[in-house]
Amino acid sequence: MVSMAAQFDQMRNMTEDLVETYCTRVAAISDLISGSYEMMERYKEDREKICQELKEILAVKNSLRRKDFDILMHDALEPQSVCEKQIRETLHSFLVGQKVLSTKLKEALHACDLGAVRNLKGEIEREIDLVKQVVVFFHDQQTSLLQGLKTLLSKGSQLTVNEFKVAMNRIRKEFTIATTTQTASTGSAGFDMDVT
Repeated sequence: MVSMAAQFDQMRNMTEDLVETYCTRVAAISDLISGSYEMMERYKEDREKICQELKEILAVKNSLRRKDFDILMHDALEPQSVCEKQIRETLHSFLVGQKVLSTKLKEALHACDLGAVRNLKGEIEREIDLVKQVVVFFHDQQTSLLQGLKTLLSKGSQLTVNEFKVAMNRIRKEFTIATTTQTASTGSAGFDMDVT
């Protein structure tokens, strides 16, 4: 049988480790989230700039109406816009979830419930890992999209409407496949996180 002093020491050590880990990881994730919001804005600005240049090239050299260009771009980029919105919601859910987990952690520590403390530690780590996966996925997808758009832009006046349409369809399909794969690997529908 474990003595009361040994249980107290075990609880204190676990609490110190947990609080240190929690604070360090939440600080790192908070920085990651801030950087993610900035990254999303930079990608959006870069994408809009490249799209505007492509629109002008195709309108002037290939007689593609600007309205038709906008429709093609919207169709190709709509899934990415939806994904970006889901990622923003996921990041927000994470922050809300950390408040919930913090309250649960305080309650478990107050009740000296070692099992609950261990479970919460695992839950915190899983949520942090999910946020990292989501951010890396978004970064990879946006980098791929911008590279594809830059490749089209590099063709300049040689770019044809057909090449543009094929590229937009390819971008949409690749994103759909990547999203499906990401959803399967995170084990969740979309990017929503359970914060209860």
